[in-house]
Formats: sequence, C-alpha cells, structure tokens
Amino acid sequence: MYLILCKEVIEAEYAKIKNKILELVPEAEVEHVGSSAVSGMLTKKDLDITVRVRGSDFQSAIEKFKEVFVAEHEDVWVVGKNEGLAIFKEKNIPPDLESVDIMLVIKDSRFDEFHIFNSARTPRL
Repeated sequence: MYLILCKEVIEAEYAKIKNKILELVPEAEVEHVGSSAVSGMLTKKDLDITVRVRGSDFQSAIEKFKEVFVAEHEDVWVVGKNEGLAIFKEKNIPPDLESVDIMLVIKDSRFDEFHIFNSARTPRL
C-alpha cells in the first residue's frame, strides 16, 4: 500500500535521526533518499537515509551504529578497505511510519549511489 505521508512527519523523523547519526559520526554526510524525499511522491510509509563516510571511518561507524540502531541484512554487508555497505534500522519509529532504513556506505565506493537520486527531487510529470 502506497500513501502520501504528511511532509512534516517525514521531515521531523529525518531531522531526529540525522541528529542522532551526527552525534555518533560527526564527519558523516547524512542524506534523506528514496521516495519520501520527493515532495508529493507516493511512499510505502518508510524513510530511507544514506550515511556517507570515509573508508577510514567505516568500521568505527559500524560499531557506533550497532549500539544505537538494529543491524539488518548482515549477510549482504560489504566491509572492505575501499568498499563498504552496512544496513541498519531505527528501533523507535513514530506510528505513521513502517520503517526507517539507514544505509551506511563508504564515499565514492560502488555502493555510494543512493544520494544520486536526490538530484531528481522535483519529478517532471
């Protein structure tokens, strides 16, 4: 089921999670991605966030995230010197959302692609 969620709900939850992430990893780049990042777009009641870090900060960020977020799909994680992808979920989400997914990636790795879609925030219909 796809819905258009109240923009204020999405923005408030994103701001809360972004602040939490930046407390853990101050040098990270945090971006709201996915359909809920596009105003007026239908969404599955989820919030997707990409966190971009340097390769040298990736393992430390994973350890910090594990203390605060729920690790997800660890079987598909890639943890290497120059490549990295780790997926997490927020534990406490408002009732208006079904999930908050956080993709931790190494900047400029092959997994650093989620933020690219932000350039399409205003769809041309």
